[in-house]
Amino acid sequence: MQINGEIANYLRGGKLGESGINNALLHNGYHIEMFERVLVFGGGCGRIMRQWHWVKGPRFYGTDLNPDLIHWCQVKLGKLAEFKTNGLVPPLGYPDGYFDFIYSISVFTHLSEHVQEDWMREPHRVLKKNGLLLITVHGEWRINDLDPEEQSRFNSGQLIVKYEKAEGSNLCGAYHPQAYVRNHLARDFEVLYYIATGAIDVGQDLYILKKI
Repeated sequence: MQINGEIANYLRGGKLGESGINNALLHNGYHIEMFERVLVFGGGCGRIMRQWHWVKGPRFYGTDLNPDLIHWCQVKLGKLAEFKTNGLVPPLGYPDGYFDFIYSISVFTHLSEHVQEDWMREPHRVLKKNGLLLITVHGEWRINDLDPEEQSRFNSGQLIVKYEKAEGSNLCGAYHPQAYVRNHLARDFEVLYYIATGAIDVGQDLYILKKI
């Protein structure tokens, strides 16, 4: 069967995303099959989730703001994972300390500062002690998206959020200096790992954070 270019790029991006997550975990002595429960926060229509079909051991869960995407996942990927919608703000519908590993690809890139802070507290709640949170953000590689005044503030360590009123959509764009992530956004976590543009499928910086 011949796959058109758009679909092929979509599938290729999902595979690159899976590889980026796996490589980051392995670099830090972890493996996806070590975990009991894995949550994909903001996973859309399963671009990366579908790539975990080979994994044995963990139970997978997925959430997203868009109910249409979640319904599609429930129909098409329901044998792979359990899917629920989440709101623009917490909570998630899971108990404290439920997950070993949560990953969130290009979600904090589309939220205002105070909502980002809320969503950092919520993974901290639902992760087990020593559990891992992997996030990706727009870092220095994306600085040309900003005007000169925004670039100056970014370089001074400030978070920049464009089109904040559209948060939750792709129109809203948040840009995270490394110092801001380390000193503010991830202040309740230990930063285990950082790699600039480590999420090559989306061209974003990748962090692995450990609940302490």
